[in-house]
Amino acid sequence: TQTQTHTHIHTRLRLRMSSESSFNFAKHEKYYKMFFNMLPTFLQSLDCNRLMITYFAVSGLEVLGKTDAIDKNAVIDWVYSLQVVGEKEGSAYAGFRGSPASGIAFCSEGSPVVSEDDTPHITMTFCALCILSILEDDFSRLHKKEIIAALHHNQIDNGSFCPVFLGSESDMRFAYCACCIATMLDDWSGIDTVKLLDFIRKSLTFEGAFAQEPNQEAHGGSTYCALAALSMMGKMDEVVGEDEREALIQWLVMRQGEGFNGRPNKQEDTCYSWWVGGSLTLLNAYEYVNTEALRKFLTTTQNSHMGGFAKHADKTPDPLHAYLGLCGLSLMGEEGLLPVDAELNMSVRSREHCDQHFKHKK
Repeated sequence: TQTQTHTHIHTRLRLRMSSESSFNFAKHEKYYKMFFNMLPTFLQSLDCNRLMITYFAVSGLEVLGKTDAIDKNAVIDWVYSLQVVGEKEGSAYAGFRGSPASGIAFCSEGSPVVSEDDTPHITMTFCALCILSILEDDFSRLHKKEIIAALHHNQIDNGSFCPVFLGSESDMRFAYCACCIATMLDDWSGIDTVKLLDFIRKSLTFEGAFAQEPNQEAHGGSTYCALAALSMMGKMDEVVGEDEREALIQWLVMRQGEGFNGRPNKQEDTCYSWWVGGSLTLLNAYEYVNTEALRKFLTTTQNSHMGGFAKHADKTPDPLHAYLGLCGLSLMGEEGLLPVDAELNMSVRSREHCDQHFKHKK
């Protein structure tokens, strides 16, 4: 059957996970390029998040120094086609959709909403801004004021953020994305930072790290999001004092076996080379990472046949782990990779382009 055939193919791909001591970046480049043309069958359920997958592909090629392989104008036009336009400033309908799945017609200037469910998504807006920065867009088509003004519609009473203003899950991930948008556009007027700071403070657990929200378990991903948000707000010292920093570093370092896991008693996972490694970078404590062991672990999760990184050595590569594995290597200074900004998770060069355009421009 077709399902059996796909399973057989995935098994063969997993068996080709590399145990070599080096990284085949030409294969990784090929893997990222694939997403400009197709989604493998087992990833097609992610089509509604196509903008995020494009971010992983574009930013991955940027870290490899291979953006010349991208049709930049075509990608920029496509990104802008997902921008919600035509609403008054202050409307909640501002930002970017995840894909054209709602049935919008292509327009390189953006499209108005086609239904009440055709909403911008805070993570997709962050991804769009990253792509435009990486491809050195001039931002002339960006509805900056509307995007900033819409942020407060996504912030809820406890200080956190929902991804869409109609109401949804809310946690540290979307608080991080909101801070990224404010940082990149150099405008914090859409965020109640007092409430957000209180939310982050209350999410610090007895374990010494941050949870997705108060009264939950500490997690490597939410710890990164919390620390990066605090760093972008310039409020790190208000939550992470000397004692908290020591406890955080200990908790983060204890996540490493060979690779990193995200919580105690969990399997090591490629993506935490970024989430945990980035957290330690933000705390100026990356020297505590056993980079030799981490590098060895990442060689086992890369795929030597199709490129990309998988979650574990026995899994198939996916866009998120392929990108975050590369970023983890960049943090440890892997030769041939551009440095990645620890707050925004895109290249330092791309952040500089964004800063040059928006810094002090209101």
